[in-house]
Amino acid sequence: MEKLLTTEDVAEILGLAPSAVRLMRKRGTGPRHVKFGCARQSPVRYEPAQVEAWIAARRMISPKEPASE
Repeated sequence: MEKLLTTEDVAEILGLAPSAVRLMRKRGTGPRHVKFGCARQSPVRYEPAQVEAWIAARRMISPKEPASE
């Protein structure tokens, strides 16, 4: 099993502030996450594959680039 990532790890990967990752999580627009417990302070972690999938789903193709099939 791969090591799970913290909010800070994901923020570093995405080049964002941890608060931006938390806001995306709250809005449901960020990478899928795992929450351990139901308390407000329960730890949140991310699977690396989920973060990679989230990035891949947002990849844009430049109008000058041919689309790969």
